[in-house]
Amino acid sequence: MSKFYRLFVKLCVSVLVILIISLSLATVGRSATTTISPAAQVLGIAHGAHVVPTFNYGTEIANFNTLVGKKLAIDMYFTDFGTPSGDGKPFDDFLLRQIRLQLPQSDWPVIAVSWLPQNGKQSLGCDQDYPAGIPPASIAAGACDTYIRAFARGMKARPERFILRFAFEMSLLDSKYWPGYFGQNGTDFIAMWRHVHDLFKAEGVTNVEWLWAPGFDSNPRPSVLPWNDLHNYYPGDDYVDWVGPDGYNFYQGENPPWSWVWFSDMFDNVLKDFACRYPKPQIVHEFGSADAKDGSRPNKVDWIQDAFQQMPKYPFLRAFLWLNGYAFDSTAHSDFRVTSNTRQNGIVGPVPSASNPSWTNAYKTGLASSVYKSSLPSLAASTPPTTYCGNGEPAFTLSPNFVILAPGESSVHTVIGMLYPTTTTVSLTLPAQITGSVSPNQLPVPWGTAQVNLHTSAATALGIYTVTVQAGSVSLPITVMVVASVTRVYLPLVMR
Repeated sequence: MSKFYRLFVKLCVSVLVILIISLSLATVGRSATTTISPAAQVLGIAHGAHVVPTFNYGTEIANFNTLVGKKLAIDMYFTDFGTPSGDGKPFDDFLLRQIRLQLPQSDWPVIAVSWLPQNGKQSLGCDQDYPAGIPPASIAAGACDTYIRAFARGMKARPERFILRFAFEMSLLDSKYWPGYFGQNGTDFIAMWRHVHDLFKAEGVTNVEWLWAPGFDSNPRPSVLPWNDLHNYYPGDDYVDWVGPDGYNFYQGENPPWSWVWFSDMFDNVLKDFACRYPKPQIVHEFGSADAKDGSRPNKVDWIQDAFQQMPKYPFLRAFLWLNGYAFDSTAHSDFRVTSNTRQNGIVGPVPSASNPSWTNAYKTGLASSVYKSSLPSLAASTPPTTYCGNGEPAFTLSPNFVILAPGESSVHTVIGMLYPTTTTVSLTLPAQITGSVSPNQLPVPWGTAQVNLHTSAATALGIYTVTVQAGSVSLPITVMVVASVTRVYLPLVMR
């Protein structure tokens, strides 16, 4: 190797090192501004957290709100099939009563109950005691119906708006109720979910919204165990109100350490995928980051700052739930706190310390954006009218855009608007021999639907007509073919 060649190689290596260092520094903090979707601008993203329960729960929530500078829209806590109330009933409302006693009504959050189908007890209404997870097929077959019905009645009797995070992280080995432990699969999970949902419906429960809450990935992954693809656990649109993933940057909080992962590393693909599959509002239902214990960058402050910058770009994301505690509820594991917590008096403080409140301050700064709200929009306002894949879909679509009518007949068409920036007027341009109407005639930001009704009269001449639906500056034509008569054949459903 010549001296010149060696110098050339050293120069290339030096340039490469400089580029790597530059790129690494560029990722620290990831402070680049991201696009805010029209949905986030109008509906916002609700501030939610798991605040560790205490005897003075309302006081703790109040102190948490003060420290982070914005009230909770959603508070989340955990329970399972084996946790009774103080008087032995299946549904324990102690924490709810503490919130209402210790917080002014204006500060009462929506309650997210993380309900685990495990540790079922015969004394509470299951057919036997279950020392760990309850097989999904057993629940679907009615093994805990008495308990579930009583739990449903307990929620129905409360004035709160609930989000029920039932059987979350269902495709992970960490979950005691993972179907694989019982020789079952996602089909059994779906049967269980639908059965429990139907029991709530039979009890007349109307203040509970159902959150389908997998992790951001499955374990085992579908490449290893195909049936464990998390989408194989989806109960169906009629049984789900909210969807969303969870995930954590455990990093140096575990032994041995994990790889560093940013918010978008975990959630970008899955949030986009869910929006493309499910016309449902989204909640990142559990997340957080540990710190870099060795003092390196990026660190927990960088992660928090980046997460708050990333969330507004996802159009269906309406809320997040920060886990304000330790992983696995143990100080031996990753510390995700943004305030301290207590099991007793509700007093909390900044973290990691009063002299260095950097985690609390990072959370407070990110939360200060007007995008983040202290109230959760209604389910109706939060729910998009259709899916969205982010592949350049038009803002306005019309279906059907072709119809065959006989004189004197009518047709109905639907305009769907998605993620347009301003309130949009919808109007009709009609040929002389066709009448019609549109309702509503304005679509609010960020989405909406309008119904177009068209009518021919007995005097409408045969022929082909064009009706134009105008949605803002977008023209959506409907071809109307008027014929002498239309024979409509309805084939019976035959099952073999």
